[in-house]
Amino acid sequence: MESRELIRLLEERLGPAFEVTRVQSVSAGSKGYTYEVIWARVGRESLREAVTALKECEEREGRLPHLAVISAADLGESIELVYHFELGWGRPRAAVPLNLSVTVPKEDPRVPSLSDLLPGAFITEREKEEMIGVVVDGLPETGNLFLPEDFPAGVYPWRKDEHGVQSLLRELE
Repeated sequence: MESRELIRLLEERLGPAFEVTRVQSVSAGSKGYTYEVIWARVGRESLREAVTALKECEEREGRLPHLAVISAADLGESIELVYHFELGWGRPRAAVPLNLSVTVPKEDPRVPSLSDLLPGAFITEREKEEMIGVVVDGLPETGNLFLPEDFPAGVYPWRKDEHGVQSLLRELE
């Protein structure tokens, strides 16, 4: 699948809920292989529909979309999550990278879980819950995976406005 074909598919499926923010041309390797990276945005209410479309598209080829990681950034009043996908993963010069961002307000930092669609999403979703305080609806409660079990509840090390971590550092001195 080409990047333009993937964009068309998601635009048809999601309508105005899917917004391409840029298509970046990247050159790599000694022969200068060029490919496009898609950067797009959806609302949290459309995230599962977008991933379902990606999954259906890849299942036709006998694969699942590859979710490498979900990155997170504290934007002040909101948190941006970027889901880094690659369609056609493992096929040299045929893979299409797609970075799908979802922005949620800090006063309601909720997103739906993708773990039932893509089981590999579990670890990166749990990381976002522990480190930046995003609530992933539908994710089973498992306790801390990345932070110590006795780490204070409600302290999120990746948040810019988090001050609880500083008091923990003083305790270690």
